[in-house]
Amino acid sequence: NTASGRQSVKEVLRNGQNCERHANASEVHSCAEINCQDLAEWDPDACVKILKDPESMLPLLNTALVEAQEQYLRSGVCNDSWIPIVRAHARLYHLPPLSLFEKKNVSAIRSKDVGHLVQITGSIVRSGSTRMLEVA
Repeated sequence: NTASGRQSVKEVLRNGQNCERHANASEVHSCAEINCQDLAEWDPDACVKILKDPESMLPLLNTALVEAQEQYLRSGVCNDSWIPIVRAHARLYHLPPLSLFEKKNVSAIRSKDVGHLVQITGSIVRSGSTRMLEVA
């Protein structure tokens, strides 16, 4: 929804302000979490395009996030010390419950999943590095 979108932009700006003390603005990375089900209600066509082709659509969404920050800053609603974060990344969550995206666990992810959205539901019990194994 629009309110959560505004909140995401505010979070990116706020995070960027905090990071600014430690890095050049062009090097700051920040993310905005986007509820995929809210996006589907607000703009179903855009959601379908992102789900079908995330490799080309997510960079466009990131660009839109930067443009939204700049618009928000120009509106005069926020603090003048905030700057747009040029390396803002959209992170989708709450994907539709489709078997196309669902994996039972991390071990179920395969090389064919590279470039596609993947959804894993569960609790983290133990974490460690994941490895891509090649079979000769």
